[in-house]
Amino acid sequence: GKKSALLMLWLLLSVSFLACAEEDTDAIVDVRWGIGGTTCSRMGLTRVYVSLVTNGRSVANAEADCSAETVAVEGVAKGRYTVQVFAFRANEDTPAFVGQEAGVEVPKGGRVSTSVIFLEEAPGAVDVTWRFESGNICAFEGVGWIEVSAFDDRNRVVADFGIACDPGVDPSTGLGGPGSEYLEDAQGVVIDYLFEGTHEILLRGYERATDDEPGWGGSGQVEVRSFELTPVDIVLQPCEDAPESVCF
Repeated sequence: GKKSALLMLWLLLSVSFLACAEEDTDAIVDVRWGIGGTTCSRMGLTRVYVSLVTNGRSVANAEADCSAETVAVEGVAKGRYTVQVFAFRANEDTPAFVGQEAGVEVPKGGRVSTSVIFLEEAPGAVDVTWRFESGNICAFEGVGWIEVSAFDDRNRVVADFGIACDPGVDPSTGLGGPGSEYLEDAQGVVIDYLFEGTHEILLRGYERATDDEPGWGGSGQVEVRSFELTPVDIVLQPCEDAPESVCF
């Protein structure tokens, strides 16, 4: 009768839906990696964790021996992904080397391969906080915008962005994969993806983001270490009192 017909229709629709669902996640991504001029074994790297990220979420992953230099990530849906590779040393929970390839297009039901993702020494991060020499908060000093710059030990700009002065607490996240947990205790603004070595952090304060000349400035040096979050607290001075190298 009608009930039997409806049941049969429901079963057919269910089977069709499941078939479509399976087809939607049956793509494969072959991920390849390497370390320029050396090998995993020479660097003491034993295993690799691979993650496919889209819209800030890890949606597929795989693990392999680092020396294999390739792994197939299965069950991938059609889409555009950033492929992240994390290489670990034996008995360590934080990655020693990392690398990624952005914009990997995966067709429905297809099989694609990344280029060789070259792994580099895992980065560290700094946790930047600031305060005014006067002890006042941003609003009392008429500062609404802070420009943040970071320079490495070769004086190259490795970070440059603006952020609202108040509140000065705006923790960010790092890779979002294994090993990024070290950023969780941030108290200020995180600058990540910095490699080991001495860095100078430069802050310039403006009344508005559109202003040409800063009214306040400050700087500080910090030693960055791999997968460590290093705090740096910077005191902002009026530009007439600050070094010329700060307020330019």
